[in-house]
Amino acid sequence: KRTQEFQKNIQRLKKEVMNTKSNDWNKMNQLNQLKEEQKSLEKSLEQMQMQMSESLEEKNQLSEMDPELLEKQEMLEKLLDEVMDDELKDLLNKLEELMKSQDKNQINEKLENLDMKSEDMKKQLDRTMEMLKKMQVNEKIDDIEKELKELAKEQKELKEKIEKDQISDEKGKEKQDEINKKFDEIKEDLNELKKLNEELSKPMELGDQEKQKEEISKELKDAKDNLEKQKEKKAGENQKKSAEEMEKMANDLNLAQSEANKKQEEEDIDLLRSILESLMTLSFTQEDVMLKFGKVRDNDPYYRRLGRSQRNIIDDTKIVADSLEAL
Repeated sequence: KRTQEFQKNIQRLKKEVMNTKSNDWNKMNQLNQLKEEQKSLEKSLEQMQMQMSESLEEKNQLSEMDPELLEKQEMLEKLLDEVMDDELKDLLNKLEELMKSQDKNQINEKLENLDMKSEDMKKQLDRTMEMLKKMQVNEKIDDIEKELKELAKEQKELKEKIEKDQISDEKGKEKQDEINKKFDEIKEDLNELKKLNEELSKPMELGDQEKQKEEISKELKDAKDNLEKQKEKKAGENQKKSAEEMEKMANDLNLAQSEANKKQEEEDIDLLRSILESLMTLSFTQEDVMLKFGKVRDNDPYYRRLGRSQRNIIDDTKIVADSLEAL
C-alpha cells in the first residue's frame, strides 16, 4: 500500500511540474513529501529485515532449522537488501537539485527514472512479501506436524501408564485434560495455517483437516469421559485411536506440503522453459528485423512495417521480463 501511495505522489509531482501555473512551493512540498515517504518505506523494510533475522536466530536456538527454509530466509534477506539500495534516495536528491535549477527537461527525465525505480521496487516488494508468506506457511506446517507427533507420543505414554497402574486415577484424568487442551491449541494453529495459506497468490493444496479434527476431538473427549466413569479399557481404545489419528494428520500434512512444493517447482521449471523459448524466438526475430532495417530506406513504406515489428518485440520483451520477475 505504501509503495502504491508513493507512486501516486510521483504522478502528482509530474503533474505539478507540467503545470506552468503551479508555484515552486507546491512542487517542493510534493518532493519533500516523497522524501519523507521514502524514509518511512526504508524504515519499514529495515524493521521487517530485523524481525526476520530475530525469527531465524530464535528458530535456530530452539531446533535445527530445515536447510531449505534457511536458504529461502537468506534469499529473502538478500531481496530486501536489493530493495533498500540507495538509488531511490539518490534520485530524490538529484531531483531536488534540479528543481532549484528549474531545468524542466532534466526534471522530467529524473521523474521518469523515479517512476520506473518505484515500479521496480513495488514488484520486488510484492515478490518478497509473497516469498515471506510462503515461508511462513511452510514453517507453520512444520511446527504443527511436530506438535501433533509430540502430542500423539504423550497420549500413547499416558495410555501405557494407566494400563500398568503407574499413575493415579486423578493424575491420569488431569493429564488427559492437558492433552485435550493441547489439541485445542493445535486446532487454532490449523485455523491460522488455513488463513495464512489463503493469503498466498497461489495457495498450497493442503487438503481439508476438518473431518480429522472432529474425529480426534471426539476420541479425546470420549477418553476423558470414560476415565471419569472409570472405564479404563474404553478410555484406552479412545486414546489409541486419537494418537493414531494425530500421527496420520501429521503425515498427511507432510505429504500435502511436499506435493504442493514439488508442484510449484515443476510449474516454475515449465515457466522458465517457456521464457527461454520466448527469449530465443525474440532474439532471432530482433536479428532479422535489424538486418532488414539495414537494407531499407527511411522513406520506404516497408520501413514503417519494420518499426511496428520492433515495437512488438519491445512489448513482448516486457512480458517476458514480467514473467521472469514472477518466478
